[in-house]
Amino acid sequence: MGIVRGGRDPLAQRQTESMDRRQELLQDHFIWNLYIERISLEYRKKLMRNPNYHDSMTTLIEFARGGENGIMEAMSYLHEDILNAHRSFT
Repeated sequence: MGIVRGGRDPLAQRQTESMDRRQELLQDHFIWNLYIERISLEYRKKLMRNPNYHDSMTTLIEFARGGENGIMEAMSYLHEDILNAHRSFT
């Protein structure tokens, strides 16, 4: 890696741009909601592969959302299978 015109390393420039883009994505509500939906999908796939999963396993899902209605919005993106799973343990 050499220094090119203007004293900028092209690889370092791309890495910085990539990090900036990741920061922008993490600040976007959409991406967090997508991640929560992805958690739901992975959980449902796990249950489809092993319907007796909860006979011997426990799943813990932890996340935090800020803002006035952050947690309520986040919960709205979880699938009902996750929201109702606790009922089978009581």
